[in-house]
Amino acid sequence: MPRSTVILWPIFLLFLALPTKSWPFYEFNRCFGSNYIFKLITEHCEKIFTNSKATALLMAYLFGHKNLLLPTIKKSYQMLNLIHLFSPSGLHLSSALFLFLPFSWMGKKSKQIATLMKLFLLILLFFIPKFYALKRMAFLKIGQILNIKFNLNLEPLYIFFLVFIIDLTFGTFKYSPVGFLISFLFIGLLIINNHRAKIVMIFYLIFAQMICSTFLKQPFYPLSIFFSLFLTSVFVVIFPVVIALFILSFIITTGPLLQVLLITYNSMVYGVSHIVSLVPPINISNEVILGTLLLISLQKKRHKMILSLLIFFIY
Repeated sequence: MPRSTVILWPIFLLFLALPTKSWPFYEFNRCFGSNYIFKLITEHCEKIFTNSKATALLMAYLFGHKNLLLPTIKKSYQMLNLIHLFSPSGLHLSSALFLFLPFSWMGKKSKQIATLMKLFLLILLFFIPKFYALKRMAFLKIGQILNIKFNLNLEPLYIFFLVFIIDLTFGTFKYSPVGFLISFLFIGLLIINNHRAKIVMIFYLIFAQMICSTFLKQPFYPLSIFFSLFLTSVFVVIFPVVIALFILSFIITTGPLLQVLLITYNSMVYGVSHIVSLVPPINISNEVILGTLLLISLQKKRHKMILSLLIFFIY
């Protein structure tokens, strides 16, 4: 029996015992500390922006507050399976860490300083209320950094399952079960396909989107397949710039540039959503999900077998 299978069986038995279909779906990451802090940040945004949409978008991207968004904006993102952009998660954290990339070009000492700064910020996340998806991704990133720093030579898959078990047992699972499962589904996809063909990665991400749409009882627009991954990639590129401009806005006048960036991206999403709406949404049946899962599981790749079992119990 492969070592990875020994790690997985306790997880699978736990999933068998949990009534996933009856779990409530909490809008995780919706709160940001105290109302006082939120009020101060909102007032600052209203000072630097001339368009209220920019304030609503920034608060949603950075802090998960969706109550300022117009219904039309929410619908556009939902049609394209981009609603997750309004809940700070591993995607946001990984994108934000690109801000440290220039340090890696400045020599060994600068790289070490950047690593220490990353660790400090990742640990700091555990002292902020809520933000469960960010905390579990921070936990995973800390494990990866320590694995490299101390030459532990652990496979990324083992670090993933170690974090999975700890978070399931002692962490954020009880606060947001569905958010927990969706986060680890996408994180697991990225890890096991790290060195595989991009077309395989795209297939798995599309399959994961289908699972999420079915699980959350949301319509699935077929044309969104061709646009959601592209728009997500664009977001990953611009999000570090959004953070940098927002921080600088407390010192210098960067509000107009930040507003243009936010409104432009939102206009892209809104425009593409009209194209996607040309083809009516479909409901993904259980048979389609399980049939696709069976095709994956028939392959003789160990990691793909593990993924298929993980998705089965999540689903």
